Amino acid sequence: MMCRIFIKTKSFVGLDFGRFSEVFLDKDIPVDPKGLPYIPLDAALLSDDSNNLDIPLGIARLKNYRGLLSELNLINNLEGVSPKIITELYTKIITDKDGQTYRVLLPDLTFVAKLDIEESRFAIIEKKLSSIHQIGIINELIKGLVDISVEKSTGISLKRAPLKLSDKKTYSRIDYTLEIRSPLCIYTPYERDTKTRSYIPGSELLAHLQKIATDTDQDILDEPGLICSNVYPTCNDLRGIPAPLSMVIEKLNKNSLWSKLATPPKDKPSIQTVRINGDYIIGHKNKTVTRFSTDITSIYPVQAKTENLCGSDGVRDAIKEGQIFKGYFKGSDKQIRTIARLLSQKPSFNIGFYADEGYGEVFLRIDHVEEQSETQPYYAHTFDVFALAPVIMYNCNGLYSYSADSFLNLLEEKLGAKGNLEFVTKMADSGLIYPISKTMESCDAPVKSLLMGSCFRIRTKDKSLIDIGAIRRTFVGCNTKYGFGEILVQAPDEKFYRVCEDRDPDSYTVVSPHNTSDLESMAKLCQNLLKRILYYKIARIAIVDSEDNFKKGNAPLFLLRKMAESYAPGTTDEELESLYQEVLEYVAE
Repeated sequence: MMCRIFIKTKSFVGLDFGRFSEVFLDKDIPVDPKGLPYIPLDAALLSDDSNNLDIPLGIARLKNYRGLLSELNLINNLEGVSPKIITELYTKIITDKDGQTYRVLLPDLTFVAKLDIEESRFAIIEKKLSSIHQIGIINELIKGLVDISVEKSTGISLKRAPLKLSDKKTYSRIDYTLEIRSPLCIYTPYERDTKTRSYIPGSELLAHLQKIATDTDQDILDEPGLICSNVYPTCNDLRGIPAPLSMVIEKLNKNSLWSKLATPPKDKPSIQTVRINGDYIIGHKNKTVTRFSTDITSIYPVQAKTENLCGSDGVRDAIKEGQIFKGYFKGSDKQIRTIARLLSQKPSFNIGFYADEGYGEVFLRIDHVEEQSETQPYYAHTFDVFALAPVIMYNCNGLYSYSADSFLNLLEEKLGAKGNLEFVTKMADSGLIYPISKTMESCDAPVKSLLMGSCFRIRTKDKSLIDIGAIRRTFVGCNTKYGFGEILVQAPDEKFYRVCEDRDPDSYTVVSPHNTSDLESMAKLCQNLLKRILYYKIARIAIVDSEDNFKKGNAPLFLLRKMAESYAPGTTDEELESLYQEVLEYVAE
């Protein structure tokens, strides 16, 4: 059953976190990309092991959060609006007698979190949470007083009716979109740093399916043929691909992109270039390429879980919320129907390393279910191959192999062209990866593999045409079920120079709500935001005001009224004078 946890602040509330913003603070409040604060409930409520309820409580957002996001999307381009100003509407920075600085939540704010539990546990959880009256930091300035209540949800359930698929068709693929709704940590085992992967491994989605599957469903998922692709960030609503190692930028011209698989034209002498591996790209018909990367943020989890996993200040990197990712499943008709049913029932869930602390909330939308079709022939004597995911291979002795030659042999077997293929150009890299990561906490030993981004130009030795249709978009090697071995094969592109466009990854857009409560919150946010901007506009003239004016209380009312007409037209002269004095006092300090 779905419940909602309500937390109302009755005093200043501070959380025991490090710095989240550009301002140096000893303790800070986490905020989303728009500047709206939130409360990680596991850290705030259940840091004491004696209170552990053995359930992920998730993240508490401001009441009517989706409505606030809608309003911010509408006024995002308004001059003076920034995440910093938004944060200041809900928080305050205070300093204690020892010089410690804190950002704290203001009183009378209400935060709401969703909770999915068994109905039999509702009474126990309600009693436990309702008994908590203080959270976070407690000292002479910060009391941390809160009222907490738990209610059964009366609104629309997150569960949806199963996706209806025609009984007369045979399906082979599901394409889906993921909205990242809270910071998502994809931990790389055995690596002693605080970094997260910039993508979501297919094994994470498979682990979620296995978690919600019945025994019958599990038997179907365990049948051969199922493939869960890696989930990559999007741009222009297109799934990005890891930038090939052949993609480089001129060192002195950041707006140009070169493909080193192609033959350089004679009018292009040797130029210093820099690799762009680590980013993602999408191509266009006009031969331009858009380059973008995953946005990364910081979280402060309660449990480190692994030695040296977090930095000295407890920080951990995570994929920033608000971004859009895309992936797909391939399999038999029975597997696709099972997956479609499972995914359509509960679109919102948590994945990643800190899912049990409420991080890694995602919303999954099924975009398209593709019918099975015959592979169309595609003849070529030269073609380019890109590894979109790490490729795990065995050699003839049954040992792991990661050489380019082993990859070529793999393609020859797929195409039935044993001994008839050769490299024109190859740019490959190898490294350690983790072959079967059903969960991020339990992985098989790392193996060396051909890494994503590796790329090759291949041709037939006798220059004869060969049908490459079977490998144009497929998976090769081992452990393809978990997203490894995805490759892209296409005709060689001889355009050596491409215009490169830098873009931000896609982020979610929220449909404007229509309920009264949301609209009231949106209006209040807009009103307070405009007053805050007016405050900063007044500060620009007050900061150069003379000390005499400060002492006499003089205020340039004519100028203040002109400024107020644009941002807060209903402001009285008395309110403007009071605001002006407040700014002067702040400047004087």
